[in-house]
Amino acid sequence: MPCTIEAATFLDQWRTLAGSMPQQLALALPVTADVEVALAALRCTTVAVRLVAGTAMQAIYAACQPAAGPEVLFELKYTPHTAPLQLTVKSERAGMAALVADALSKRFAA
Repeated sequence: MPCTIEAATFLDQWRTLAGSMPQQLALALPVTADVEVALAALRCTTVAVRLVAGTAMQAIYAACQPAAGPEVLFELKYTPHTAPLQLTVKSERAGMAALVADALSKRFAA
């Protein structure tokens, strides 16, 4: 079952959880609607999408629920069809940044 999280809950958790250092991934993502479909296929829920002020970048905030353990929150910042993207992951569980980066790399690799 995919993760379900309200925007307000996501924001509260985002503010309180320690996060990974932003990672640069050599991936060029498609337009936002296609990214949201791909994230849903990974059983992730898109919580919010916004333009990054002063740039052509998109920011997608999403959450996944691993089979065991707490939710994993993440932010993707990217310019459609342009590498790299920036990934920031927040979770109560250590080591989740590498797992999310790996899943995204497999899903979006050319």
